[in-house]
Amino acid sequence: MPKYGWVKWVLLGLIIFSIMAVIVYFITIRKKSVKIESKKDSILISPYQKAINAFEALSIEKSWLTKGEKYFYTQVSDIIRIYLKEAKSIKTIERSSTDILFDFEKRGFGQNNLEELKDY
Repeated sequence: MPKYGWVKWVLLGLIIFSIMAVIVYFITIRKKSVKIESKKDSILISPYQKAINAFEALSIEKSWLTKGEKYFYTQVSDIIRIYLKEAKSIKTIERSSTDILFDFEKRGFGQNNLEELKDY
């Protein structure tokens, strides 16, 4: 066995090198993902502008003609729910319209606005 005593040192060196290579690889991946996230955060659009852009896109799409009225009204409802969630901090996703109106009343929004919303 003395002839091959150097083999264990070579294997130990390869194992240490492999571990270091894996650590460097994961560190570089983490740095890349942070850079991508920082680019997304640098572009800030107000909730109002997001809603207006979504309504304009829906208008251009004319989905009420191609996909039906139900799809169109679902899209309108989703745009309004996302706006309320982002702008007014009202939890709207996966909730009924009655629950959303109850939150409006609880937060003290104008009664005139509530009556108009209830009609729709």
